[in-house]
Parts: sequence; C-alpha cells; structure tokens
Amino acid sequence: MVKKTRFSSKLKKVIAAVSILILVAGATYLHFDRTGNFRTVSPGRVYRSGQLTEKQLAGYAEKYGIRSILNLRGRNEQSAWWKEEIATSNRLGLKHYDVGLSSGREPATKEIRELEAIFKEAPKPLLIHCFGGADRSGLVSAMYLYRVEGYPYEKARRQLSFLYGHNTLLYPDTKAMDRAFANFCARDQVK
Repeated sequence: MVKKTRFSSKLKKVIAAVSILILVAGATYLHFDRTGNFRTVSPGRVYRSGQLTEKQLAGYAEKYGIRSILNLRGRNEQSAWWKEEIATSNRLGLKHYDVGLSSGREPATKEIRELEAIFKEAPKPLLIHCFGGADRSGLVSAMYLYRVEGYPYEKARRQLSFLYGHNTLLYPDTKAMDRAFANFCARDQVK
C-alpha cells in the first residue's frame, strides 16, 4: 500500500509539472502571437518584433512613431508577407531595409557593415524584425545597443534571452547568434 501511495504522489507531481509547462508554453505562444513579440529595445529609438500583420504594423507605427523598418528575413519579392510589408510601409511612409540573416549562422562581415550603416542612417524610431522576433532580432538589437548606445556586453547581450523567445536548448543552431554577438564585441577589444 505504501508503494502505491508513493508512486501516486510522484505521478501527481509529474503530471502537475507537465501541466504547468504546457500552460506556460501555451500562454507564451498566445502572447507572442497576439503582440507579434513586439518589444522595446531603446525607448523612442529602437523596437523589435517578429513578423507583424498589416494591422499590427500600422498600430505599432502609430503608437510608437516608427519611421523605418529593418527586415532581417531578407528581400522576398515573391512572398505575400514581404509584399504586404512593403505596401504597408509605403502607405505609412516608412523607410524599409532588407538584410537577410539566418538564425543558424553568424552574419558575414559584409552583412555586419550593412547593419551598422543602417543603424546610423535609418530614421528613428526603427523597428527591427525577423520571423519570430527572438534570434536574429535579438542579435541585431544587442549589436545596436552595444555599438550605438554604448551598452556593456553583458547588458546588451540580454536581448538574446529566453524572455524574448531565444531558446538554444530547443533550437541549438541559434547558438550562432550568441557566438556572433560575442565575436562582434571581441572585434572591438582587438582594435
């Protein structure tokens, strides 16, 4: 009888833990879906998100005064999402930039230079986005904070966080974003 009770107790704890994990995962998904994972990087200067709907983009542009968009998914002229984003950007008078990055590889030097040029020239506030708003957006937001606003490495690196959806346990290839940021900052130490 004792063994059955102990087993029942352990089983209840496992079921409770799994239930909590499922609830947290579901709530996180609903939040990201509802908001587009829109976050503030630097108030009044830079924001980040996943791929937004036309309605979400127009709403955030109005609410935060966004004047330009940096799309990290790259120029995709055949894709409906890209055509919609360009049409919405044009309708709202937003400057639009495309730099294609992959969350599974470090950006090339050419891409980093292109991003740094956009940091300087893009009308602010700037919205940085990728598909989910977690990995590529996290990397580029961290790069912006470090390079432009002078944040220390550890503080800027927080943009690559589980809180934003960056999860290297479930998606190990995205460790490339962490390496890319470390290497980006290390270049300054060599100078």
